[in-house]
Parts: sequence; C-alpha cells; structure tokens
Amino acid sequence: MRKITKAIASITLMLSAAVYSQTAFAKPTITIWEDVGDSTSLQSAINDFQKYHDCIIKVKEVPQDLQLGKFKFAYDQHRETPDVFVLRGERIAYAARNNLIAPADFMFKEEKNYDKLAIRESLVDGKYYAVPRSIETLLVFYNKDLIPYPYEYLEQYEEYNQHAKDQGKFGLVAKLDEFNTAYSILGVNNGYIFSSHDGSLDTQYVGLNKKSVIQNAKILANYVKNFIPDEIRKSVGTEKLDEMFLQGQAAAVINTSGALAKYAASGINYGVAPLPKLEHEGNMTPFYDIRSYVVAKNSPNKDLCMEFLQFINQPHYAFDRYMFTAQLPPIKQVTESPLVSNDDFANALFKQLQTAKQIPTHEKMDDVWAPMSMALINILDHGADAKVELDTAVLNILM
Repeated sequence: MRKITKAIASITLMLSAAVYSQTAFAKPTITIWEDVGDSTSLQSAINDFQKYHDCIIKVKEVPQDLQLGKFKFAYDQHRETPDVFVLRGERIAYAARNNLIAPADFMFKEEKNYDKLAIRESLVDGKYYAVPRSIETLLVFYNKDLIPYPYEYLEQYEEYNQHAKDQGKFGLVAKLDEFNTAYSILGVNNGYIFSSHDGSLDTQYVGLNKKSVIQNAKILANYVKNFIPDEIRKSVGTEKLDEMFLQGQAAAVINTSGALAKYAASGINYGVAPLPKLEHEGNMTPFYDIRSYVVAKNSPNKDLCMEFLQFINQPHYAFDRYMFTAQLPPIKQVTESPLVSNDDFANALFKQLQTAKQIPTHEKMDDVWAPMSMALINILDHGADAKVELDTAVLNILM
C-alpha cells in the first residue's frame, strides 16, 4: 500500500513539475484586434517583433466601430479580452476615464514624432492613453472618365447634375442624411457643436441652432431633395454609394479617406479632391478623426504591448501600412517623405485637413448624435422647418 502511495505521489510530483515547466517557459502572447481587412498590413512588423522578443502575437479582425462595445461587454462579463485594440479619437477619453485602457507613458518622449493634431485626442487629464494609427476625413472621389477635373463649388456639381439626369446619372452623391457627413455643410461659416474657450469645450453652449447652421440646413435640404437619389437616402452604410460610383452612375461621391483602397482595387479611373466650397458661404467643413491603438488596462502584458506599439510605428513599418491600406499614419517622417508628400491622395487629404474640424472628444458628444439624426430625418424626409427641428435638437442635447 505504501509503495502504491509513494508511486502516486511521485507521478503527481512529475506532472506538477511538467506543468510548471511548460508555464514557466511559455512565450508571452499578445492578442490584437485590428479593423476588418487591415490585419495583413501589420504582418511584417509582427514577424520581426516576434523574432526580437520571443513572443506570440495573434491578430483578430473586428469591425473598428464595434471594438469598444465588444471589449467593454467582455470586460464586464470577465471574459477574454484583447490586449490591444483600435479606438476612434472621440472615444479615447471615455475609455480612459472608465478605467478600460492603460496610460501610454512612452508617448511623452515620442510626441515630437507625430503631427500635432493627431496626438491632441490621445491626451486625457494630462496623460497619454493612445498611439496614433491613422488619420481620416471626408474627401471627394471623382470619375475621371466623366469629369476630368473636380469642381471647386458645390453649385457646379448641381449644374452637371442637371445635364446628367437625362441619362439617369448623378453629379456629386453623398450620405448627407447622416450627421457625420451632413456636418460638412451644416458647419460652414464658423459653425460649431460646443463652444470653446481657451481650448476647453463648454458643453452648455451648443451651436447647432445658430443662424448660419439653420441657413446651411436649408442648403442641405435643397441639395438632398434635388440631387441625391432616394436609394442613397434610404440605404444604410456606403454600399449603395460605392455601387453607384463604381458603375458610373455617379460622377463623384463624398466618402471617407478609408474608401481609397476599394476604389483603387476596382480599376476605376478615379481622382481624389477636397470637398467643394459653397458659393458665397465658404469651405465645407468635414470632421476629421484619428484612429489610435490602445492597450487594455487588464492586459497581463502591458509593457510588452507598449513596446509593440512603439515598434510598429517606426516610420518604415508605418509607411508599409500606408501602402497596404491607404490609411495615412500621422507620423512626421511618413507624411513628410517625398513618396507621400507627392502623392495625389495624400495631398488631397492634407488640403482637406486645413478646413476639417475635430470631432469633440467630450463625453457629451454622445448626446449629440441621436437628436441631430432625428432633426435631419424630419428636415430632409418630411420637409420640417429647419429652425424648429434644430432648436428641438439642441434642447434634447442639453437635457
């Protein structure tokens, strides 16, 4: 009996030692959530980092706009979460203040390497929480076989449309029923969402029912009524917009700079330009947004994650990502390189950023989207009075 007991004890010790040995020498693993279609752009940097740091990096593609929600749900349910994921600039403050992401202290040394407008959103309460990945804004993509050069004014696209409609075609088409795009017209002539004093937002002063915004809403309603097809207004997302452009039904479309890759892959003879001006009003003012990498607060390998983010934003890896995804990293050595500064797409993006506006990063911005969406539905679909609808939207935002 004693011999059997000793044998069992010996086996137990051997198994425990084996498990301990495997655990002790297991390679650290980092799981990254990247946007759909973008994971391959990281592969070269991942291969090198794994080799230098003797670790394992796993990449899972998750739609970027869903990542924060999915992360928070898994975090609250104590389920497995990624170590690194992607956030839009306006969501960084929320994630930081809700203790979901870790400070990226190394960014204080690295900040000089980034364009100033890119790191502004990464700084929350005096700490950096994000590492800039790419910069996006709205641009005009035009079919060179239909219009050799982009028009300077929106009214010129209207004139083109008058002739094209006889052939069942359209001029400049956009999802102007969505606030994210509609603001490019609503914000013309010094429009704003929240008042700003010395760089700080005052969310008690909402400018979405200013006289200029009301006037711009009427311009918007007229354009949508006469120049945007019903199938675009009734569609969700940009699939129908892309279809019209790629099939030559629309001479030009307004879309995010992230649309470049699919248009380039289609073989269409396209060009890229900033958004047109409004005659007697001024430049259209789209939002710009910075997508950034963040490290989960609950990651067991935070230090290694931070090293990885420093590593992949070295200029040559960042440039490789740009060539693969056409998403411009706001890293000075990339944006200032001749290969980028002489690129038509990058030049259009740089010009547009001169009049683009940052999406407010304050949590109060969450209260803006639904009231403004409802106001646009009533103005554009039901012909409601712009002033009444915008006044109502502002009251709802302030509630």
